[in-house]
Amino acid sequence: MRDVPLHLEAAVRRIQDAGQAIDTRRIRADQVSNGDWDTRIDVDEALLSRLAETDAASDALRAFAARVDAGTAEWRDIERILRTLPPEVIELKASKHYRWRWDHQPPAATPVEDEPEPYRIPWQR
Repeated sequence: MRDVPLHLEAAVRRIQDAGQAIDTRRIRADQVSNGDWDTRIDVDEALLSRLAETDAASDALRAFAARVDAGTAEWRDIERILRTLPPEVIELKASKHYRWRWDHQPPAATPVEDEPEPYRIPWQR
């Protein structure tokens, strides 16, 4: 601050301090990834497999785990395959501490499109 007049020195310092504070906040914001905002635990195949191996697991969950191990089903299809969900799955879906990402939605019916009219030159109409 050699070229700054003495009566403006305090104002220049405040501006520089504000700039440094902004830089610090920007650096901290860059270090936060989007996943850090949501602290819920994602329900994935590994979590459901570990849950099925516990002593407290329901018979329905163990039976579905056996199907997954055999390769005839996948964990993400549990809602589509089973009519009645195991109580563990119902609790996980309702919990505010876990994020269920496999919501089953029936496939949307594709609309049947009429055959488009052939191209016509404007004076042929």
